[in-house]
Amino acid sequence: LPSLHVGGVERGVIDLCTGSPDLSLVASSGGALEPSLPAQCTLLQARTLAWRGPASVLLINPVLLTLWSRRHRVEILHAHSRALAVSARMARLLCWALGLRPLPRVVVTWHGYYDTSSLFKRAVCRAVLGAADALVFPSEAMAQHVVGRFGHLVRSDFSLIHRGVAPPVEAPAAAGTTCTPEHPTIRLLLPGRLSRSKGHDLLVHAVTLLQARCRDRREAVAVSVVMMGALPSQMLRSGPGQPPPPHADDLGVTAPLRAGMSRILCTWRERRLLGGASSFECELRSAIEAAASRGDAGTACGLYCEVHFEVRPHGELSAAFDACDVVVVPSRRPEAFGRVIVEALAARRLVVTYAHGAACEIGATVLRVAGRAGILPRLIPPGLLLVGPMLLVAPCDVLSLAAAIDAAWHLPAHEKTARTAVGARAAEECFGLAMFVQRTHDVYHAVVGPPTPSDA
Repeated sequence: LPSLHVGGVERGVIDLCTGSPDLSLVASSGGALEPSLPAQCTLLQARTLAWRGPASVLLINPVLLTLWSRRHRVEILHAHSRALAVSARMARLLCWALGLRPLPRVVVTWHGYYDTSSLFKRAVCRAVLGAADALVFPSEAMAQHVVGRFGHLVRSDFSLIHRGVAPPVEAPAAAGTTCTPEHPTIRLLLPGRLSRSKGHDLLVHAVTLLQARCRDRREAVAVSVVMMGALPSQMLRSGPGQPPPPHADDLGVTAPLRAGMSRILCTWRERRLLGGASSFECELRSAIEAAASRGDAGTACGLYCEVHFEVRPHGELSAAFDACDVVVVPSRRPEAFGRVIVEALAARRLVVTYAHGAACEIGATVLRVAGRAGILPRLIPPGLLLVGPMLLVAPCDVLSLAAAIDAAWHLPAHEKTARTAVGARAAEECFGLAMFVQRTHDVYHAVVGPPTPSDA
């Protein structure tokens, strides 16, 4: 995969490695999640794995993957990006040309709603589909989207494997005395990388509308919003030229190449990110300041309506879930799976999300489990669908997003308890970590054959 920065794809790879650490090797450019890899897992690190230029995709990365495959006798190259899927197929061809055995098989997981507006981008997607010995989709919605775009080019024997989540770990209680807020506080959490696609600015605008609703009802309520995710300016862990971590691959042939690339080939994007905040960060900061000032103005008029925003880097999600009332996932683009939605369900939290992509699929799963428990869905004006603990909203509708947060906050306590319990049961039954790992291993065995007794 390109990197080990914070994200659902990266955490899914770590979960796979945790399931079989002795047989797993991770090739990436590194990132903040490196310490989360199991100690027995080998990290093969090269900066070029994050690059998408033709030289990297068609030459440098295939050579690196071929060398690593030869050294470690790799049987499966599981690609988690389009560029690396093409590089993996080129590496397989190199192994065949050099007479190396066994030839590694290529498994590709299709992780996103990729842009196919240009002829070149469609050609890249076709190359990825042709490169796969096995194709995996993280949701039915993702599979239907790709089949609808590329038709017969998609393998008929593709696999549908939802990413799994581990059971929530109870966060330790904070030391010291806890302070009870003077006014009721709506505590919101948006877990996800700080980017335009994740809809952080939509949540800020929705909070502004939520303030207005509270003022119209003469309701004194504070709003606390935590945005937890890796900032774009923090994505690059170190500048070029710094040595790789101690557990990185020390293959003598590639070490000089990595060092040279680190010193010379620093891309313009890295220099821009190191230089300051992105345009989206500036826009988001302005929106947050405007929302906070409106809250101060309302308080000055005699009605308490304070709003507090906090942007954090990636941290312990269990503690963040415990400290919030509602988890908001306002992604502009459809999510291929929506891992944070499932994690919020497992943590027994109410979830407000846009109804597109895999969020609808997760909602359908929750609906089945809730139906067995006798908890029926219901419509809440203006056009909100309450399914278990999930409130589904029309995509990119900020007015409905604010109404959904308001409706979640005003649910009766007994109803919240019953609905969040159903969500936790759905996450455990249908999105378990062991199920995810086992189904992925089944795909591996189908490609290379079942393990022999000597491998056990």
